[in-house]
Amino acid sequence: MSLALILLLVPLMSEKYDKLTRLARALKEDRANFVLVGTGTTLTFLLAYVVSIIPNNPMLNLAKFYHLDFGLVRGWLQERK
Repeated sequence: MSLALILLLVPLMSEKYDKLTRLARALKEDRANFVLVGTGTTLTFLLAYVVSIIPNNPMLNLAKFYHLDFGLVRGWLQERK
């Protein structure tokens, strides 16, 4: 989200307030946009993968991991299914 905000606000700040002109000029380059969008996409997919694996791992003891009572975790897992 912060990456998208930076990509949106830096050109606006450059045109409206004449600030961050060097960064705005660098963001106009195609290779910089390619790197930033590729990094954002990779981080998004990695985060989605990690979030989907943790609750579905039977070897992970969520009661110990989250320091919760196991009854609460069991109820939470049943609601997720």
